[in-house]
Amino acid sequence: MNAKDGSLVLAQGLPSSPLLAFLVNRSLFDYIYEYSTKNNVIFTIYVDDICFSSHKKIDQKFINGLFGLFLSDYR
Repeated sequence: MNAKDGSLVLAQGLPSSPLLAFLVNRSLFDYIYEYSTKNNVIFTIYVDDICFSSHKKIDQKFINGLFGLFLSDYR
C-alpha cells in the first residue's frame, strides 16, 4: 500500500500484516529473546506487542538493558 508521500507502508487489518510485521522485526525479537533468556525473564510477543514476565521481580538492570538496546544499534 502506498502512503501519501509515495512510500510503501504495511496496511492494518490485512491477513498478512501480523506475519510481515513479525518478519520485519525478527532480528530484534531474536535479540530480545536471547537477552531475556539469559536474565531468566520470559519474553512473549503477539504481532508487535511484547511482554516480559518472571517468577521474581524483574530488576532495574534488566530494564536498563532493554532501554540501552533501543538507544543503540543492536545488530
